[in-house]
Amino acid sequence: MKKSLIVGLVLSFMSSLSFAQLTPGPGHGGPKPPANPSLNAQLIQDLDVAKYDIKSTLQFLSSSGGLSSTANAYLNDAFQRIDRVQQALKSTGPVVIDPGPVYVDLQVGELIYKGVEYSQGAKVQAINQMQGRATVKSVASGNTFSELISELYLTRGCIYNLCVGKKVFKGAEYSQGATVLAINANLQKAIVKSVVSGNIFVEDAAQLDVAN
Repeated sequence: MKKSLIVGLVLSFMSSLSFAQLTPGPGHGGPKPPANPSLNAQLIQDLDVAKYDIKSTLQFLSSSGGLSSTANAYLNDAFQRIDRVQQALKSTGPVVIDPGPVYVDLQVGELIYKGVEYSQGAKVQAINQMQGRATVKSVASGNTFSELISELYLTRGCIYNLCVGKKVFKGAEYSQGATVLAINANLQKAIVKSVVSGNIFVEDAAQLDVAN
């Protein structure tokens, strides 16, 4: 009963979120123009709390064996939608946000990365949208694994002007730059390969300077 109530509350909360309009809860003084920077900051903080609640719910239900594949898919989708709303709120000007590919764009046969776990990437073998998971095959080892789609980095697309294949710098960390191998637009992160060492690293997209 307690588990079903938690899921119901989270799904009910997410159903009230709209990309076009966010209605603050009690104590926030009601809706205000989204151009107000202080309001935007407050909404972003409120959404951080919502993401924490979703993560906690997922962890609780998973550990107790009460997490169905349908609930998992909906909650992960809700988490990603909150991320996209937060990115929109962080925009201070008339910037058109291109979130890049999201997990529903994943295609069988394409090359993906997951952090630094696959040094040469992995190929998508099959997709389970209901559970938000994909079966991938490591290019290096040939072994197959089941991964959360939301954690995968796609080898196509852009986060603003940070696109796969471009050369980037990050302060003095990459003396000759690094090449963007893959991006995860929902996490706002990129996997880059150092020109000098050939090693791959996970970087925050906002910390990278695009050279070309």
